[in-house]
Amino acid sequence: SAFREHNILVLADEIYAGLHFENSHKSLAKFYPEGTIISSGISKWASAGGWRLGFHMYPNELAMLRKTVASTASQTYSCAPAPIQYAAVWMYSNDTETREYMAHTQRILAAVASYCHRKLVATGVRAVAPTAGFYMFPDFEIIRDALKSKGIETCLQMCDHLLNEEGIALMSGGPAFLRPETELTVRLCFIDFDGAKALEESTRMGLNRPLDDKFVAQHCSSMYTAINKLAKWVEDTKNLIITN
Repeated sequence: SAFREHNILVLADEIYAGLHFENSHKSLAKFYPEGTIISSGISKWASAGGWRLGFHMYPNELAMLRKTVASTASQTYSCAPAPIQYAAVWMYSNDTETREYMAHTQRILAAVASYCHRKLVATGVRAVAPTAGFYMFPDFEIIRDALKSKGIETCLQMCDHLLNEEGIALMSGGPAFLRPETELTVRLCFIDFDGAKALEESTRMGLNRPLDDKFVAQHCSSMYTAINKLAKWVEDTKNLIITN
């Protein structure tokens, strides 16, 4: 109602919409269709990041704006390669196969996300359980004093230490994600596994069988090993406070 009252034009970035674990994403366009431009693509939900193919969907009410943007775009950048466009059209046209692929992808990521979240929270690390996508943003405040005893006082220092000493790569929350540099938050991406093999096994099992921790251990083993190693590091670091 606020958008309509003030005649606001909205560009809705829905690039992760297809990765909602319960497939229940609600587009703003359903509630404010006349003023919403949907921005999306195939780089996230279709695991086609290298293809760099995206699109905007305009309502009929914004047809003139669409033509203006298309005209400007044609003079700004070259079009996506024709084979990629044809492949994307085929994918969007084959609704049954595409939806089945999305369903398997969503539940695989949900299983990995759940395992990673539970392992970290069990150590005392604060984290919101992911409901879509493939990122977490955990907070390692619980080990601040122990890290300080080792000369580590910023998130970037903590990430450098984890990479150099444990072989675990995380991205610091600050300043990259506009968090304070002294806040011990990180962006954790949980897709370090062979997606093709996980997808093959999920398909073999069928959508009626849930994916448990055993599935994560066997078919997402790199991520399973990494999160266990990270959780152990947290516990070992916590023990520094006790022993000191």
